[in-house]
Amino acid sequence: MAPSISLSGLHHIGLVSRQIERTNDFYQRVLGLGSLGQGPAPHQRERAGHRLEPAPASFLADGAGGSRCILSIVDDPEASPGAPGIGGTHHFALAVANREILLQWKRRLLDEGYPVNGILDRHYFQSIYTKDPDGTIVELATLGPGWTIDEAPDCLGESHRPPPPEMLNTNRDRVKVAAENWPEPVPDITSALRISGLHHVTAIGASIEQVQAFVAGQLGLRRVKRTNNFDDAASFHWYWGVGSGAPGTLVTYFERKPEREQPVRMGSGQVAHYGLTAQPGSLESIAEGLASRGLAPSDISLFGPEGHQFQALATHDPEGQPVVIATRSEG
Repeated sequence: MAPSISLSGLHHIGLVSRQIERTNDFYQRVLGLGSLGQGPAPHQRERAGHRLEPAPASFLADGAGGSRCILSIVDDPEASPGAPGIGGTHHFALAVANREILLQWKRRLLDEGYPVNGILDRHYFQSIYTKDPDGTIVELATLGPGWTIDEAPDCLGESHRPPPPEMLNTNRDRVKVAAENWPEPVPDITSALRISGLHHVTAIGASIEQVQAFVAGQLGLRRVKRTNNFDDAASFHWYWGVGSGAPGTLVTYFERKPEREQPVRMGSGQVAHYGLTAQPGSLESIAEGLASRGLAPSDISLFGPEGHQFQALATHDPEGQPVVIATRSEG
């Protein structure tokens, strides 16, 4: 029997920047994330194979003054601009408390010159979208109301739940959405405004059933919602998480058919990988479990800035998207 794999949620999101100072300014000054310093980040320059290579990077923590790494930003001035597609990640989301906080973030981002889409009602949470200076789509999402708004806790993800019609892109009042804003400037990031960590990551696959076999069957995450993409109702959007699927544990996938969507073009503005958290000392067993499932894990290596180092290995989803499994940092 293959060794079991136990994961506790998202670890970090790996990004690539062509101008690291500009990118750090966005995430630190504009969004208020903390700096953990510089160090080697897990990175895969080529999709062939799954070997992790150390690449110079900045490491950022959540906005609550903690030491929990949530972003690694590889400094690569020679990177070509990327484009989203199958085998890549569409966006990642940061967690905020509620709708009022979202409105304040909308005002702050607009005043800083970053276009914002939203607030959009996703039924299970509400969110706004912007792009970082390299073009990566960044979502800010609320913590609730959560998955039990249309399913019982013990039945999460078992039945398909179509989006409420009024929340679909084709039925949305775009003028009203664009006009809604916080009435006053938001020059400072207060304690209430601080980002509490990652909310979810959304990747793109060609077969949602193959993704289910990977995320649930091979990685062991629980499916917590089966629905459609609220912005593209012809495609599926499924969510997986740990336990009841709390924000910070969530991996989601859009299903996009190859006749409609091209493969991802990796480069700046694209998520290089998403990372999941394992318990310290468990990576050897996880590597054995992945190998027994045919997922060809990389070697285990040490990454991160001094004082916040972590061990990590890499595997891949059904379309070749790198997935890093890492321990919590020593800090």
